[in-house]
Amino acid sequence: MVRLIAFLLPIVLFMPSLASSQNQPYTKEGYRAQLFVPAGSGWQSRDVMLTFDNDRIILRAPKDDFASEAIKYSEMNRVEYSHTKTRRKIGAGMAFAGVFALPRLLGQVENHWLRINSEARETVLCLEKDNYEAVLLAFEVMLGRKVAGWDVPAVANQ
Repeated sequence: MVRLIAFLLPIVLFMPSLASSQNQPYTKEGYRAQLFVPAGSGWQSRDVMLTFDNDRIILRAPKDDFASEAIKYSEMNRVEYSHTKTRRKIGAGMAFAGVFALPRLLGQVENHWLRINSEARETVLCLEKDNYEAVLLAFEVMLGRKVAGWDVPAVANQ
């Protein structure tokens, strides 16, 4: 019985991440991202879908068509990309999984940041690892200029 539990526990823990639809970089709704907005002394994040229109980007909440923001390309002064590597945060579920989750606990998380400086405000997006390259290329095509901090040949050689 213990062997069966030891065998099934990792499968149950890791199967949802393998079967989820989040492995698709682009859906018909757009690219998944997190929008960070200042809140008090820190930042608050919310999930958004990023879509590219002819003259603007649209940030829309996935479940709410009415809550959306648009930024025109002509208003964008600077678009800047950066990425960071941080240690994974240990939640209660990971601590409970114990030894089976050890490889995931020891790994690092890569965050892909996109900062958009426009005339009205500064927008900070955290892009997913599956879609950040496509989003950055789309920005370069739609803006007609390079995204600062993004180098396509350097990424292709990684």
